[in-house]
Amino acid sequence: MSCTHLRILLIFSMICTEAQIKSIILTNPNKDIIEFGQKQANVLMRNIYGKGLKESFERNSYFENTDVFKNRTLNPTSNKDLFASLFQREEMIFNAHGGSTYYNGLNDNDTKILNAKLDTIRFGETLRKWVQGKALEAYRSDPMGVIHIEIDKDNNIYPTYKCINSVYDYSTTGRKIEYICYQLNKCDAISFGIVDKELAGKQNDDKTNYFRFCDDATDVLYSRKDDNVNLVLLPRPLKNPIKNKLSTLPAFIVSDLIAHNNTQIFISPIDNIIELADKFCFDRTVRDLTKKYCGFPKSLEPLLDCGLCQGTGELSGAKCPDCNGTSKKLHTNVGDVARFSLDAIKEIGSIDKLFAYINMPVETLNKQDTSLNDDRNIIVSVYWGTDLRSSTTNGPDVGAKNIEETATKTLANLQPIYARLNKTADWAQQTENMIINFVGQFIFPKKFKKSSVTYGRYYVLETPDTLIDEYLTIKEQGASQVVLDETLKKYYHSVYKDNQIKLAIMIKMMSVEPFIHESIIDVYASNVAKQDYVSKVYFNEWYMQQKENDLLVKDIPVLQDELLQYANLKDKLESAKPLNTNPPSESIAERVALK
Repeated sequence: MSCTHLRILLIFSMICTEAQIKSIILTNPNKDIIEFGQKQANVLMRNIYGKGLKESFERNSYFENTDVFKNRTLNPTSNKDLFASLFQREEMIFNAHGGSTYYNGLNDNDTKILNAKLDTIRFGETLRKWVQGKALEAYRSDPMGVIHIEIDKDNNIYPTYKCINSVYDYSTTGRKIEYICYQLNKCDAISFGIVDKELAGKQNDDKTNYFRFCDDATDVLYSRKDDNVNLVLLPRPLKNPIKNKLSTLPAFIVSDLIAHNNTQIFISPIDNIIELADKFCFDRTVRDLTKKYCGFPKSLEPLLDCGLCQGTGELSGAKCPDCNGTSKKLHTNVGDVARFSLDAIKEIGSIDKLFAYINMPVETLNKQDTSLNDDRNIIVSVYWGTDLRSSTTNGPDVGAKNIEETATKTLANLQPIYARLNKTADWAQQTENMIINFVGQFIFPKKFKKSSVTYGRYYVLETPDTLIDEYLTIKEQGASQVVLDETLKKYYHSVYKDNQIKLAIMIKMMSVEPFIHESIIDVYASNVAKQDYVSKVYFNEWYMQQKENDLLVKDIPVLQDELLQYANLKDKLESAKPLNTNPPSESIAERVALK
């Protein structure tokens, strides 16, 4: 092997010796990086999914005593709803129209084989669904976690997500992982065939003294007892180490966002709003505690003598059990009666002043509500880069436009939303291609070169009303056919975003109906060919009689021919009728004029 070839292998291949592996297990050289990732994941998981929320609260002894803290943190409301709403819009990147798929080096038959594998990559899910449901969630909540491509004993290849809490040590170059060492929990150890009586006393998630080390050459299990690290001897037919069939470590970091001050630290796309989210959650608990105080009116009533001891405080020589020796009723009910002289009532002025329910002022609660509403808007604004309404001073601005309405009114608000969607789509696209590259190289080691999958970027954020207004405006201003087509397509995409069948039909009908942007009168005035004119006149009538499935599956030329045949027949039938002396309908008048 030449010096040049050796140098290339050293650069692009990370293969550790047994001594190096043992040293990594003993010294944990990147412990600080891994611990940072674990702490970061805990904060993110708490905010996005509410995991570990109650345990995360700390009492501020200056402001709250033990009882107040206990009640404030009793069944707290998490930020799950906030982030579920925040992320909802991003789902459109997985079903946006457009995009392409190409595998360099594969013929059509090989492409079909690879696509079939990717369509059932894991638990019957497509790779796109796996990226959406597993990888994207990890991207947000566990950015320093790992996507590891596994190959089972039956040579099935599939992606897995490994949380950062399962990682003991790794070294990275960009998203590529040079080596990785997992510390196995009890469940993992048993799945690898490890037999150890010490495992019996552990819970499934408890860490063990067993480690899995992977690099570009091997996948190997070691055990550690004090300062001794040894290869694990597995019962037959399992082998250890397992040869790496891909000749490269098939694993990479979940996130593509590298910290500016440390290339080994990866962050979440919500990193810049996590402090705001923590504050939002804390303020929520304070607001909920205030609601408890304000929600229970205070009872105001005079002291009444205890009915059991008759106001003596004693019963049979012992302390009265009802009043606890106070001689007064501790709790009243509707059957208790209080009597006052007329003079006493006159002196007080009103009996209502003796019996009443006092409600605490709600100004503080209202202010807390509006403050939370403002904080929510700030979080959404920072993440999506879109300005919302100004601060609400007199309670939540129910009548104000929400983000869906505001974001569609001006291009200035739309552009940052498109930019955010594209950032997430860039990550998903890159992640999917990285997985496909490993899968393709495994199935077709001599043929497959590279995956080139691009996501569609046809996002429609505008509301139907906004788009139809825009369409009518530019049509009146004389916009070109191309611009009108594009705007009408966006309108259909907005109207039928939840009905893909109807959307496909309406897009197809744009090519079937003649002169789709013109009225029947305008078409007639243009002196077009008769067959185009009658097709235009009877298009709506023909369309209403078609079956949805026929419109969906038939080719455009076939539908155009069927429309023309229908229009010609209707035209002949209408021509045979005597003309009415009354003003005919628009289409009939135009037909007669054309004759």
